[in-house]
Amino acid sequence: MKEIRTAGTKEFIYSMLWAVFLLFIGRGIINSLPDYKVAGTIAVLISFCVLGFFVMTRYSSRFTYEDTGYSLRINRSIGKRNKEIEFRYEDILYMNPDKPANMPKPRWNMRASVFSHRKCTYIVFGYRGNEQTLIFEPTQKFITSLNQSIKKSKKK
Repeated sequence: MKEIRTAGTKEFIYSMLWAVFLLFIGRGIINSLPDYKVAGTIAVLISFCVLGFFVMTRYSSRFTYEDTGYSLRINRSIGKRNKEIEFRYEDILYMNPDKPANMPKPRWNMRASVFSHRKCTYIVFGYRGNEQTLIFEPTQKFITSLNQSIKKSKKK
């Protein structure tokens, strides 16, 4: 099963609201501290760069979740740049929508939303001593299919 997820209108509106919020906060800082206008301007520019990073890496990305039958392949493409991760079902140590108590690093953040963690699924995979965490947002249909594939794979 293959699923393609992109950010929609809701995420675009959130990013615009955050930009307006940062603009008002920045103007307030600059106008309230007339002696530190340069520092306030630099702080506003840095905050817009951070917001731009999140918008570019999450909202403008196209995520492809693919269940191959024996492995899970997740691809994030921004323009012509791709970041892909693939692992076998046998390597999965933890899979749950609840955040694990201690998430091992590195963390692969393959989700479109920035602030909401309600639809996230956490997968810890690898072998003991070399675990990695995957955070992604599949649909319920994809999770059901993935659970069935994992059960079939673990039986063999």
